[in-house]
Amino acid sequence: MPPLLSKPHMARWGAWAFAFVFSALYLATRTWVFSYDAFTAVLTTERNGTFPFHPNHLFGNGLGWLFFKGLSLTSGPARALFVFQTVNAVIAGMAVGYFFYLLAVRFSLRAGILGSTGLGLSYAFWSEAVDAGAYASAGLCAVALTGALLQFNKEIGKERRSIEALTTGLLLGAGILVHQMFLLAIPAFLILLGASPVPSVQEKVRPPLFFLIGVFLAGIVPYAVIARFYYGFGIREGLFWFLGPAGPRPNSGILVNSWWQWKVFQNVPPLWH
Repeated sequence: MPPLLSKPHMARWGAWAFAFVFSALYLATRTWVFSYDAFTAVLTTERNGTFPFHPNHLFGNGLGWLFFKGLSLTSGPARALFVFQTVNAVIAGMAVGYFFYLLAVRFSLRAGILGSTGLGLSYAFWSEAVDAGAYASAGLCAVALTGALLQFNKEIGKERRSIEALTTGLLLGAGILVHQMFLLAIPAFLILLGASPVPSVQEKVRPPLFFLIGVFLAGIVPYAVIARFYYGFGIREGLFWFLGPAGPRPNSGILVNSWWQWKVFQNVPPLWH
């Protein structure tokens, strides 16, 4: 098969094409009805001039914040809402493109087209791609972690396998900084790393241990540093901030102290109207 028509080559070009098309789609369909997370991040950025740290997604708006600060320094005052939305649209497009690449290389070009189109046009993903919140970045992290699961090689040597496990742990830890929900992915990687057919217990335990070290360094340590040195929390306050419901930031307030409620008879009937 000619190199230009090989599956990896077509998958790379297809990934760029999907990323461009879906980024343009999300930019063209930017919402004007924003989530609470988006508004709080924008108000914290514009009014206080500080980074919008949030216990559930510590660096979820990190890239948008950097672009906002860069534009403010080079081009004068910018609107954080527009910048965050624009960055999210591009990030979401990249997630769709990379998802196409993973499926096309691992399975087939047809699987890549169907899977990435389904992801990009789904309501759950599209609605977050056009918002200014943290979930576009979380979507890209989810695709990247899916790639890590698909591409993990059980046959490599033990030393390189430990390094790969550490690198994967660092990647997952970075994902936790984008959103805490990636804590739920830890068992999947531990099962994969511990299921290798190696004779000794030490070789079986070493990769999961290196993986957990990576998660701790990249995902837990930054939370501890922010809690202690930015907010001044002690251990108990820091754990509640990290694990408890996402309440208001210090010196601020919201109408309720969590994003869910158990008023079933009030919440369910409107679904049929």
